[in-house]
Amino acid sequence: MKTEEAHQKLIDNVMDWFDFAKVAKMMQAVGFGWTETCEDFSEPVLREYVRDRICSDYERFVSMRSTRQVCESGGIRVTWETKEGETSLSVEAVLASWDADTTAEGLMDD
Repeated sequence: MKTEEAHQKLIDNVMDWFDFAKVAKMMQAVGFGWTETCEDFSEPVLREYVRDRICSDYERFVSMRSTRQVCESGGIRVTWETKEGETSLSVEAVLASWDADTTAEGLMDD
């Protein structure tokens, strides 16, 4: 199977099985907003947003020839990853997250 064809199957799988209805409901419940002008968190709007995110992140993943591309925007985390020649795609809805390491300002000050 050609690479483009295989990647399209990954995208189709996410679009078929990701629980857009649950995520849209969660976003509405917590008053989540992408911008001040976009307050429509219906399932169709969320589907369109996620598909756009997946496709733009895929283009970046391919053009950078990286083995891992993670982009988090608008409460959606998209991860493209290649291990041992196999590419995977994951999409997550993220309400809140935090990462810290010892290079973060002030963490190692005594």
